[in-house]
Amino acid sequence: MKSAQLDLIKQKCNGDLERIEAFKDKHDSPLEFNGFILC
Repeated sequence: MKSAQLDLIKQKCNGDLERIEAFKDKHDSPLEFNGFILC
């Protein structure tokens, strides 16, 4: 996943890295990842 994309997700989730990392561990697809983040 591109760092710029990850930074955007961090901003949307107020830097909720634990939630992001936990999800990344279960899902490899960026599309699934993006679909999940609806902060």
